[in-house]
Amino acid sequence: MKISKKICLIGDESVGKTSISMRFADDQFSESYKATIGVKLFQRELKIDETSVNMIVWDIQGGKELISSPQQYYRAAHGLIFVCDISNPESIENISFYQNIVKKKYPTTQKILLLNKTDLINFSKQEEQAFERYKESFDLIFKTSAKNDIGITTAFTSLASRFIS
Repeated sequence: MKISKKICLIGDESVGKTSISMRFADDQFSESYKATIGVKLFQRELKIDETSVNMIVWDIQGGKELISSPQQYYRAAHGLIFVCDISNPESIENISFYQNIVKKKYPTTQKILLLNKTDLINFSKQEEQAFERYKESFDLIFKTSAKNDIGITTAFTSLASRFIS
């Protein structure tokens, strides 16, 4: 069996949404950063048991001022992946803002949180605080590093598994 699922990445600018998308879809990472304007699409097929899950990732431009206007980006999403930069307390705090925007329109959509940039040292306290703060709000939470390829495939595979169970 083959199914397709639309996944949207949500979070502040510079938290690593594009890097996560590139790492997941193409196993690539770039040190050069170009801000996403609008949306970029990435795709990868995952095999879960007997099912092929085509994950279509919508890497959406970041920023609090933009999330409420392009609602068409989130329409018909099967999964919402919230991303914060563990070294940036404001991006961790802003996850609550993004949650409040989407929870009214997408109450049953799978939601996971990626605590990104765990390759940076000395942020274990922030990781613990973020996990404790959001553990009841998300279906799954992962510590990730797009740079070092930590947790990215695991997060997407875990989300894909939820679609077929």
